[in-house]
Amino acid sequence: MNALTRLQVQSRAAVRRRVGELPAWARRRLGRLDGPARLDIDLDGNSRPLGEWQSRVLDVFMAHGALPVTVIARSGDPVLGELIRFCHRLDAPVTVRIAGDGLDARVAAGIIDGGARRVIVHEPTTAAISALATVRSSRDARVDLEAALPADASVELARALMAAGADGVRVEPGWRTLAVGASAVGASAVGAGSVAAARVWPLREVVASFNRTDPAIWPALDKLAAVSSGDAPGYPRDSGRCRIGGRILLDAGGVRCCRWKDGAGDPKAAWGDLEAHRAAIVACDRVCWHSEAR
Repeated sequence: MNALTRLQVQSRAAVRRRVGELPAWARRRLGRLDGPARLDIDLDGNSRPLGEWQSRVLDVFMAHGALPVTVIARSGDPVLGELIRFCHRLDAPVTVRIAGDGLDARVAAGIIDGGARRVIVHEPTTAAISALATVRSSRDARVDLEAALPADASVELARALMAAGADGVRVEPGWRTLAVGASAVGASAVGAGSVAAARVWPLREVVASFNRTDPAIWPALDKLAAVSSGDAPGYPRDSGRCRIGGRILLDAGGVRCCRWKDGAGDPKAAWGDLEAHRAAIVACDRVCWHSEAR
């Protein structure tokens, strides 16, 4: 991808991301400016052949132009490397979110050689980070490498990952997305500790030196830890609107913007066909941490 094309894709995404936060009447007035800002592809556990994933991506790009892409995967996903390469050849800047378990030199080569520009490793190990860093160095590739940790991870682990080759460490609520309900907060959203223990975040004071953590995560985690009941995702919203309505998510459920809302559609459908789904997102009174879209 040349610099001009990259700037065009990123600029279009930035405008659409802001437009996606607006109410429906405002979006309608903006016409063509209202469109998806990014495409997220969830391979994790979705065993589809490569050709089917490629066809779905093409349907989206034909309708909306090239978009920044995030591929969510496990190391064993057989189509990962080729799907990254396919999106890269379509002028899409590709981010990969992948679990560290099983991430060896072969998997790392598929990611780097495919053209990924950014790799975020969840459940990271020093071996996984080292494999990616070694392949990156051998290819002289310009790839940003991050390790994503739960807030209750140790400072020692963060430093070991940096020593293994990570460019930065970020704190996020977990591998997938924000846990549903308070019962899952301790185990899934912040790490392995209990809700009470999770209120002490070991990385909070030192992670700024790693320069990759979204500052909004800390109040989000504090509020999550205070949740006592309920089965809705996230926690009650005080102000603002959710931005997730500005992306397309391809997974086993079809096409949608938010995992928690009904309204999956067809990749060939017009963006307007998801209006009811997006309106529900704008009206949502919960705050969720959609890790894959950050």
